[in-house]
Amino acid sequence: MKPYDAESELHRPRPSRVSLEPDNNTMEIYRSNRDSPLLRLPGEIRNMIWGCVLEVGSLKINIREPPTFGKKKKDYTPRLTILSVCRQVYQETYLLPFSFNTIAINSAYVIRDLSFWLSPQQRAAVRKLQYHTTVYNSRHNMDDYGKRICRPKNCYVHESPVSTGFRLLWRFPNLKTVCVTDFCWYSTRFGAQYHGEAFEVPQAPHKCGVKGNLEQEVVEYIKKNVRNEVVVTAKHSVEETD
Repeated sequence: MKPYDAESELHRPRPSRVSLEPDNNTMEIYRSNRDSPLLRLPGEIRNMIWGCVLEVGSLKINIREPPTFGKKKKDYTPRLTILSVCRQVYQETYLLPFSFNTIAINSAYVIRDLSFWLSPQQRAAVRKLQYHTTVYNSRHNMDDYGKRICRPKNCYVHESPVSTGFRLLWRFPNLKTVCVTDFCWYSTRFGAQYHGEAFEVPQAPHKCGVKGNLEQEVVEYIKKNVRNEVVVTAKHSVEETD
């Protein structure tokens, strides 16, 4: 075996973690924060600005491709990116999106993911949760006026109420309210109907008789996994929003 021929060079020790000499990057960050017009404002004014930016009503977390939250918002604004501006901004704002807004999810798996992604402080800041499930109608029917109608025996909920995600709701200790909503996709499981030469994905509130039973199953299971003080309600339709 050929011996390894190392080249000798000047030994450069690694910088000490307890070194008192600030490097260039540290000094540049310090000067940027010190000279920032935003960060030089009084704390009360900065809090008002954070509220205007981050208080949007609901934060929608969609992990599936079908848009189960109604209309897609075209003018999406990535508001949460403000948390990555600098350490001071993050320290002042990292709890606000979760305390100001309702966390709207369309799958119980999101609860599982959030319980691991968020810090304990962020989980404790969550007050309101909206679980947006999907009800499928496996067949398409028309009434005498040409409107779509549901057949209860053909309807089923997408996710079983007995989901591992709901069992992790205890990791959100300050949760106050949970609202269960539904949304109906007609025809095939993926919501596609064939009309002439094009595919149409109809979106409409669910109105069949089995709807209330499906929602109630989800509500009852959620109640078993949260504190008695948490208010769990069901809304029987979802309005399309911009």
